[in-house]
Amino acid sequence: MTKKWVGGQTMSSSMKTSANGRSYSVINNETTTQKKTYPDVGDSRRALMRSRSGGAIIPKKVSQKYTVQEMIGAPTITNVVMNNYIATLTYSPPSSTPYGLISFYEYSLDGGMNWKYGTNSPLQMTILGLENGKMYDIIIRGGNSRIQGQPSVKYTFIAVKQVPTEIAGIDIWLDATDEGSVILSGGYVSQWNDKTTPTTNFSSSSAITYNTSDIINGRRALGFPSSGLALNGETRTISGSGNKFTLFVVFNHTVNNTGTTINSEIFMAGNTYQRFDLFSNTMSGTNLLSLNAGYSDQLSTGQVIIGSGANVISVVLDETTCSVYLNGETTLINGISKTAGSSIFYGLDGTFSWKIGGSGFIGYIGELITYPSNMGTNDRLKMEGYLAWKWGLNGKLPTNHVYKTIPPP
Repeated sequence: MTKKWVGGQTMSSSMKTSANGRSYSVINNETTTQKKTYPDVGDSRRALMRSRSGGAIIPKKVSQKYTVQEMIGAPTITNVVMNNYIATLTYSPPSSTPYGLISFYEYSLDGGMNWKYGTNSPLQMTILGLENGKMYDIIIRGGNSRIQGQPSVKYTFIAVKQVPTEIAGIDIWLDATDEGSVILSGGYVSQWNDKTTPTTNFSSSSAITYNTSDIINGRRALGFPSSGLALNGETRTISGSGNKFTLFVVFNHTVNNTGTTINSEIFMAGNTYQRFDLFSNTMSGTNLLSLNAGYSDQLSTGQVIIGSGANVISVVLDETTCSVYLNGETTLINGISKTAGSSIFYGLDGTFSWKIGGSGFIGYIGELITYPSNMGTNDRLKMEGYLAWKWGLNGKLPTNHVYKTIPPP
């Protein structure tokens, strides 16, 4: 609770200066008036004051008024996680507000014109009834039975249906917008937890970050601020029989590494890169998005993604061929034989230690999903649509993509 002297009278919230000309800040919160009584100056002092004032009567006590203003600051929205048109919002309380002054939080989706109560739990709010594919600007504020606090800075998100679990066989699902899945230690990411069962958690002892500034289009992401940072997964098989495998990943490869002695890995099978390796070919200097998938030779998509902003990459492998899609569009790797140009075929359906990032990769990774199957076209398009709309990348989908203008139903 903050006390503000206003020059001996109760001030309304619309006044700009006090009666004695002192300025004060106008705060849209409740004010209460209290009286302060000063002690008597004493008979001898009062007589002297009377003589000097021409006989004016000097009261024994002098009273002045001051106001007490209860101020509720603005909370901070830290994250929004969508689940089938239900938004779970995480926030932190105002740092300057006295404990116990806030008894509720409410939200507005129209810039503060109308306010509603969400379903609240400690530092979380659940908002129901959102419209699929609609973009929302949400603000929240705290309050009590007498006053409402200052609103937060707006947070923008898009309501999308939870598609990954609707497609059978999901194996790994890492989602950086889900704050509960990212474990920090000493200010850095120590573990990124899989949302499926059984889990394949990825751990790190390096300086991978998860700060509020680590974002992809306003959504929380893991930051890889320098070369050599990687998350290492558990050793296991993540492909199906016959080397079937489908991968989706949302990332932003921001800059090239400082040298050309290493490639920039995005997702790979440990040190056995011949089995599977999605990377930017920074070693060759071409910087082209490339793939190893069951062979020692590298295939190029013909696309440079470094510095191109965030992207959705899809990789589909079947028994003999592989295809890579960039934001839903086909690339030069489209139904190409996995054994092309190589006399040795490396099977993918083995047990490997999987890795995210590493070598020269610098940028952000937001979401990674795998299936132990060669996903069909309809499901692949649905997943691309889900990820594009969730991460604000639907504008990058080709005009003929079925989910260019609407998210998956």
